[in-house]
Amino acid sequence: MIQLLISELDGGQDSEQVSRDEERTAYLAGCGFRVLRFWNDRVLSDIDVVLEKIVRNFKGPSPRPSPID
Repeated sequence: MIQLLISELDGGQDSEQVSRDEERTAYLAGCGFRVLRFWNDRVLSDIDVVLEKIVRNFKGPSPRPSPID
């Protein structure tokens, strides 16, 4: 089974457009994608943890579309 994954990086401006992000995530989920969101600073400061969470999501249920860290 093919798994389609989108990893999105969120910056400070994304906290102001939650509704728009939720709509986009719902649309993408309807197209068969999983959406993971990470805060920009988390990616820059702890890339190993971010990569581990991405890998784990290929094995588990669909994640929540809100930022993980």
